[in-house]
Amino acid sequence: MLKKVFAASWVAALAVVFAPAVARADKVVTAEVVWRYDSSDYTIDQGEKLLFKNTDSVSPGPHDVTADAAGPDGQKPLFKSETIKGDGAEVPVVGAQQLKTGTYTFHCSIHFFMTGTLHVTDKGTPLPPPGSGSAPQQPAPQQPQSAPDTTAPKVHAKLRPTTLRKALRARKLLVSVTSNELATLKLSAVARVRGRTVTLASATVTDGAPRRATDFETKLTAAGRRALRAARRLTVTVVVQATDQAGNKTTTRARRTLRR
Repeated sequence: MLKKVFAASWVAALAVVFAPAVARADKVVTAEVVWRYDSSDYTIDQGEKLLFKNTDSVSPGPHDVTADAAGPDGQKPLFKSETIKGDGAEVPVVGAQQLKTGTYTFHCSIHFFMTGTLHVTDKGTPLPPPGSGSAPQQPAPQQPQSAPDTTAPKVHAKLRPTTLRKALRARKLLVSVTSNELATLKLSAVARVRGRTVTLASATVTDGAPRRATDFETKLTAAGRRALRAARRLTVTVVVQATDQAGNKTTTRARRTLRR
């Protein structure tokens, strides 16, 4: 009887040891030894929770995750975690679940040379801003009125070099955009084909990497795939309409000739 109990205990113990680890749904940005994040790029879906963990007990130093772009008030970061010491604690990155599809850069507010990039996919749904539910809200204290933002964002764009064959195989074109502030981008690539304008590719994304060139994917349309398949040479015009948080708009264009 004792042998059976002993054997059963060993089987149970082995089952625990070799059981597959439970996957975590939350994505984690980790600060490691010394003064660095564990990666330069992170990816989450829209609405997905993002955590920050500090395991850097050597530097020593408190670290955090702070967005480069400002939020709707033009002052507070678009997303930010608490600043915590390197004891392995985890805290949420507040504001990450409200982000729309796009690319966002961030840094540590204590050590500005610690930087990273957050990519948000088009999967999932962004959460509404805090306090936007149906529950009654207390009126916010009145703040001094600042001058309205009437300045349109400054944007530079270009189509990344490629060939018609490569773009057709990838089913996308890459557009590099540099904006001086947080902006929603409507991207389209068009070309004249047999006397008419054809939309080859399009996308709507958020550029949350102020003053940094960022590549965005525009997916080929069915008409775009046909045009690329039939052409030996095609002059493509990229049109970028950028809208900042105050609703100011600007449009820029760039042109590149693609060959087979």
